[in-house]
Amino acid sequence: MNRKYLSIVLKWALFLFIGLTSLSFITEILFSEKQSFIWRAIFYILWLAVVVLCFAGAAKEYRTKLLDGHLKYGQALLSSIIVSLFASILISTFNFTYYEFINKEGFENNIMQGVEAIESNSFFPEEAKEIGIAKMMEITPFSSSVTLFWSNVIFLIFLALIISIFTKKKDESFESQFKDVE
Repeated sequence: MNRKYLSIVLKWALFLFIGLTSLSFITEILFSEKQSFIWRAIFYILWLAVVVLCFAGAAKEYRTKLLDGHLKYGQALLSSIIVSLFASILISTFNFTYYEFINKEGFENNIMQGVEAIESNSFFPEEAKEIGIAKMMEITPFSSSVTLFWSNVIFLIFLALIISIFTKKKDESFESQFKDVE
């Protein structure tokens, strides 16, 4: 892997980490109790905007600095996937460190909110509620971080598949039209 390429994807992975972590902190600070539907919608729209901007920024910088302004779908997808992997590692590591060493009480509060949500749900039978609560109580900062890593990777790669369609840029130069003729 090219050193310049690696520096580009690491920079954008860091931006993605900072953006998503900042959004999560803002949400936790401003809305530590139950969040309204409107705030959740705004949060997810902002979350999606940060992801789109970081993937597009990485693809554009890669395209302009290393590929003479042209970028194939596979190249755009690969850069977004690498950004996703690095950002997911940073996010899950930070999540573990934060909830294991800095804010254990916050983690326990999140678990208790999950338990309360299960208990107040009238759609689940009592037996399912008991199983759900038992599973919630087994969650640790480490297991939460592992789950966070994989869910981020899967969701970000899904978004990368879509975003890469729009970030690719075909080589439409005169010379490129005749590459197959020779």
